[in-house]
Amino acid sequence: MRCAGGKRGDLATRPTYVSRARCSADYQSIKELLFRYVGSVGDSIGSLAVKSDAWHHRSYAITSAIAFVGISIRLDAGGPQKPTCQS
Repeated sequence: MRCAGGKRGDLATRPTYVSRARCSADYQSIKELLFRYVGSVGDSIGSLAVKSDAWHHRSYAITSAIAFVGISIRLDAGGPQKPTCQS
């Protein structure tokens, strides 16, 4: 039996909860900073288009938080522990 992909999918290669949380927090922090910066630029020049772009950054931060929860639940709940093998 020959296994394709080596140890891919093993628990040792999956990101830990802490690393997933850190990555998600970093992403959300950057998006929030972009929201504040772009929002202040929109206020200073009086552009509704730029202000709406700022809200676009915030909506990405919110959806990434929801995606983080869903992905974490899936990874922590388990799943295939072995790579797909071909006979």
